[in-house]
Amino acid sequence: MKIVSVVALFSVLMLALASLAGAAPAQKLQTFGTGEVSVVGASATIVLSDANQYGGVYLNSKSQGGKTLNQVTFGFISHRDVQGGAPRFSLPIDDPATAVKGDGFAFIDASNCGAPVGPGTATQKAATENPNCKVVYGNQSFANWATFADANPTLITTPGAIPFIIADGTAGTYAVSDIVLR
Repeated sequence: MKIVSVVALFSVLMLALASLAGAAPAQKLQTFGTGEVSVVGASATIVLSDANQYGGVYLNSKSQGGKTLNQVTFGFISHRDVQGGAPRFSLPIDDPATAVKGDGFAFIDASNCGAPVGPGTATQKAATENPNCKVVYGNQSFANWATFADANPTLITTPGAIPFIIADGTAGTYAVSDIVLR
């Protein structure tokens, strides 16, 4: 009976190791900026001590590039401080009909998704899937990502470019979690 238990335990351990070996390694968020940026898993805290600082995070992956706007999902949950445009997703956009690669950025920010502006503990989901998130692209504003995608069916996410989350312009502590880039 003892041998059967040891064999069973060994088999379970081998299955566990095999499943770990086959799992894709978790991609880590990368930080940038002049402010203090820290990352834990899929969450980041950006501390800006003055209005001249900026900071943010990105995933060093270009897998979102070259997709039509209705094929991508980006999002995060904003906690703590919110200022006009911070924190926000900056999503590189390309119009394949122009010679320029990377025609501009589309922006989705916590305040344009309904978060109250100011210091504190505001929690708001800023995402392409949130129908309450306004999208700014160039000098245009769209009610949400679906409206933006419908109005621009030929635009794509810029191949080779990396979307990022940034906070800038106002001192504060910006926290983002549940970051989705797919």
